[in-house]
Amino acid sequence: MLGVAALLGSALVVLWMFAVGYHATSWLSWTVLGCGVIALAGLGPAAMTEMPGVGTWPLVGVVLLSGWLFALAVGATRWLAWLSFGLGFAFVILSVAFIAASSNLELLHHRLHRDHLHGRA
Repeated sequence: MLGVAALLGSALVVLWMFAVGYHATSWLSWTVLGCGVIALAGLGPAAMTEMPGVGTWPLVGVVLLSGWLFALAVGATRWLAWLSFGLGFAFVILSVAFIAASSNLELLHHRLHRDHLHGRA
């Protein structure tokens, strides 16, 4: 999961470079960069045992999706808006997948521990 988050965060930074280079809507360009920095900054804490950095993934996803909606409403650069949507949606999916995987692993751990205690191993 961390590799996917790193890839998506890096994609946001590269997208910002293209947006600045092609003179795309400035507020959306800088929002994309901010989201990329937040996503990359959350990688270190996400690798810890408590994983506090994974909270940055849904945050980045929601900010990018909100930026996409606002960009469409005000007529911002369309390609940047739609790429923001795609990457925002990817962060939301990553968050959901992480929660599903974590809860399934936790359930499996409890089931194995329970079976081992009751001699059903």
